[in-house]
Parts: sequence; structure tokens; C-alpha cells
Amino acid sequence: MILNFDPVKTWLRYGISDLYFGYANQSNDVYHYGTFFFIMAAEKHLKAVLIESRKDEYESVGSLEGKRNAVDKIARSYSHRFDLMIEQVAKVYEQHTGKTFLEPEVFGYPLATVVKTMQEGYMETRYPVVAPASRRYPLGKGDDLYHEPLGSSFFTDFTKTICRRCWYFLVAKGLDHAGVFSYIEERYGESRMFGAFKTTYLDGLTTKL
Repeated sequence: MILNFDPVKTWLRYGISDLYFGYANQSNDVYHYGTFFFIMAAEKHLKAVLIESRKDEYESVGSLEGKRNAVDKIARSYSHRFDLMIEQVAKVYEQHTGKTFLEPEVFGYPLATVVKTMQEGYMETRYPVVAPASRRYPLGKGDDLYHEPLGSSFFTDFTKTICRRCWYFLVAKGLDHAGVFSYIEERYGESRMFGAFKTTYLDGLTTKL
């Protein structure tokens, strides 16, 4: 059983599943559901990288239960702190690839603003909120005109950028990408929108460096 213990691949499988759910639910009438899944996909990809980068903390544990508890502790330590996760992933990404993880602006908005929107959107996509994320995206000088980031393609494209770059990093670290693809296709291959998702996202993922 220990030989089958692969928490990085497990978190990544869940992350790609969420990407598919986001893709399948991004129509205008239910866009908040789709956006929630895109946010969750980004979180799971980020945590997959963080779990990989901290593998010494669980690989040295003797029992399978102990390994699982150590991984769970790592994942929980970040909660839904996208600012913290992105900051730490950026460090290991740049260290191992020599590339910048994320650009300082996203569609003209400061990276810090969009990251904060991800953190707030985790709740706003499911519950009524007092201070919506749109307050950070004014349109012109009007007091009541705002851009709706959680319903915008720029925001979901940003989450997919995070996922692609996490994938790139993990492939560079030896990810069993064929195993991940096999799982996703076996689980969702017969779903109505999977073919389009595969063409527009999965087929574009790096498998060789």
C-alpha cells in the first residue's frame, strides 16, 4: 500500500477534476458555480506543488497513516490563504525553473488585487456577502459602477494560468503525467463536455521539457 502512496498526484487529480467542473459549469446563468471550481482547482494545484516541495516532512515517516497525517498537516497549514500559497510556490518555481511564476499585473489589475479576489471569491461564489469583490474593480469614476471579476474570463484564465504553471513545475519534478491523464479520462471521458475540455485544456499541457 505504501508504494501506491502518491499525495502529489492525488491532489493534482482532484485539481484537474475541479478544472473540468469549472469548465462544464461556466455558462452565464450559473457562472458562480463554475468560478468556485476554478478557484478550488488553483488551490489544489498550488497545494500539490507545496506538498511536493515539502516531501521530506512525510517521506521520512514510517507508517502509511503517519504519512497521510503529515500531508494533511501540510495542506491544512495553508488553509485558503492564496497569498501565502502563491508566495511560497513562486519561490520554489523560480528556484527550480528560473522563470517567474506569475506576472505583476493581470489584465491591467495588480496581482495582489486579483489574488485577494480569489480568497474572497472562495466564499462569495457560494454565499451572500456584505462587501463583494467587485468593489476593487471600479469602472471609471462612478460610485456604483464596477467590473464583476468573478464572472469574467480574465479571472478564470488567471486560475488556469496558475494550474498550467504548477503542472509544468510538477512535470519537471518527475510527475507521472500519464497516470494523471489516464485517471481523468477514465473518470470523465464519457461526460458530455469532456471532449471539448480535453481539446482546449488537457491537450495543451506540457508532458516533455
